[in-house]
Amino acid sequence: MEAEVMQQVFFPRIVRYITKLMLINSLLLIFMLFVGGQLKGDMLAYIGQPPNTRWLNSRLAVNLYDVRTQMITTLTPRHIYPQIFNWSPDGDYIALIGRAYGDIQNPSGLYVMRSDGGDFRLISGNLLVIITTERPPFWTADSRHIIFQAQQLGGNLTQFYRIGRDSLSPELVDLNHPDVQMYIRQLFPTYERAPNGRYMAQVDYRD
Repeated sequence: MEAEVMQQVFFPRIVRYITKLMLINSLLLIFMLFVGGQLKGDMLAYIGQPPNTRWLNSRLAVNLYDVRTQMITTLTPRHIYPQIFNWSPDGDYIALIGRAYGDIQNPSGLYVMRSDGGDFRLISGNLLVIITTERPPFWTADSRHIIFQAQQLGGNLTQFYRIGRDSLSPELVDLNHPDVQMYIRQLFPTYERAPNGRYMAQVDYRD
């Protein structure tokens, strides 16, 4: 009799509870992806408030959400306001454009860190990093270099720069550099097909 009660009452409750947890987890994952999160395997990085903080009193951060354990870990230091980021193709590093909290006029810089938040470093020097059409920093396919756009402080000329993830000296690069061309293709499609499918307009950014 007791076994029948367990089977008829408690087991369905357990199943409903587990199903509810799975649904909540799925909805949370979808929301994080919707607001700009990036998924690598079972780990999702996103910009949001750190865990266990009040919304009105907290600062934004890049957080890491473990899909399996549902644990959230904050990656970026408290004094940095994260603006946009990109995971390296190999999943080992994160490149971040951000600025110091405080004055909204504080210049944005390019930072890099390991995927666990370790070794957080500013690598753009004194350059003012530009966020182009809400696109994140561009990683090369081998995850060794980053392409970004920046201006000299006090200047108004935006140029392309290339820097190694372990370097502190950005290199000014020409528009024709292969890595820059790949970056541009990510920003803008190189061609657009007419609605009737008969014509194609193509843009070439080289000299």
